[in-house]
Amino acid sequence: MTFTYAFLTFFILSLIVKIYLSFRQSKTVKALSNSVPERFSDSINLADHQKAANYTIEKQRLTRFSSVVDFALLFSFLFLDGFKLILDFVSNFSISPIFVGILFIYVVILITNIIELPFSLYKTFILENKYGFNKMTFKLWCFDLVKSTIIGLIFMTPILYLLLFFFENLSSLWWLYSWVLIVITAVFLQFIAPTFIAPIFNKFKPIEDLELKSKLENLLSKCGFRSNGMFVMDGSTRSSHGNAYFTGFGSSKRIVFFDTLLSKLSHSEIEAVLAHELGHFKKNHVKKRLFLMLVLSFFFFYILGFFHTDGIILDSFGFSTSVNNAVALTLYFTVIPVFFFILKPIFSISSRKDEFEADAFAAEKSDSNQLINALVKLYKDNASTLTPDKLYSMWYDSHPSAHERINRLEGL
Repeated sequence: MTFTYAFLTFFILSLIVKIYLSFRQSKTVKALSNSVPERFSDSINLADHQKAANYTIEKQRLTRFSSVVDFALLFSFLFLDGFKLILDFVSNFSISPIFVGILFIYVVILITNIIELPFSLYKTFILENKYGFNKMTFKLWCFDLVKSTIIGLIFMTPILYLLLFFFENLSSLWWLYSWVLIVITAVFLQFIAPTFIAPIFNKFKPIEDLELKSKLENLLSKCGFRSNGMFVMDGSTRSSHGNAYFTGFGSSKRIVFFDTLLSKLSHSEIEAVLAHELGHFKKNHVKKRLFLMLVLSFFFFYILGFFHTDGIILDSFGFSTSVNNAVALTLYFTVIPVFFFILKPIFSISSRKDEFEADAFAAEKSDSNQLINALVKLYKDNASTLTPDKLYSMWYDSHPSAHERINRLEGL
């Protein structure tokens, strides 16, 4: 019972913190929505500033509602016999225990996705539509759902089979083999995602603007960076939000620009954005995050092994140690992460530090004023608030605020 009380304490506390910070964010943004911060008064008008404020407030309202629903769903699974009822249902099928376990996990995922479906539809077709961001048709949304489901089944089924096989046959070392499997799978997916998975959803083509291509290639050469090409993605078929990103590992590494980003920024601004992204590689942020992922995932699986041997989690939620291994695995993956919500600010602070370093690198390799111009345009076009609540930002934001980033860039 002690573990149950500890879990409930963290579980309820995590919801309270999330709701409290969300209300703080909404209150702060609303209170500062009547005037544009002086630093941005020349580049962002009051109508755009208030649009960003209203967009932020509505997103927070949706987040609060969905958080309460997610809390109720997990509470039902754990304390209202939800997992037990699902296990009873799938146990009626005359198949091997491992496939019963896989079916159990898929039913849990299906129920969760059905519950979350209205929020996804509301966000895409009501909220994003209202602010002019959504470009996706319902038909395309359905196609994406079907394709992602099929891809998920193709990759998840053999992985789940191996995880449950390890659980059943490798005694106390199942967690170590499971960790190795997850790491290998994650690396493999990073290799194949750019060339095999991403093109299933979007169209990619090499940059056709020769002047821009030459400018960016010169920057890559100056930074000593090799890639498998620079591509433009048809992001405008789904959203008007702009973005750019790196994807892949090793020889499959490529640079991708949303067509919406290229249409909004000048060549020099695009160069500055790319320089920022290159900064993450040159400052070893990618390697650092990969190493951190390896260490944390190892620690997580070690904890799974410890608690499984101890049996305390299964006992706390009314299951015996002889229960189907999929139930144990699902319990561990839903219960243990709840205790780590207090670490979120640490990861956010680390991420913001990396963003400052990438900005400094961009200022060194390109024009800092062009990066500032690009940031202002992106904040405006994406309706990102210029006035976040400091506590909310400290806890959640992976990027510094616009004011912080620009002040730092101007001081370089």
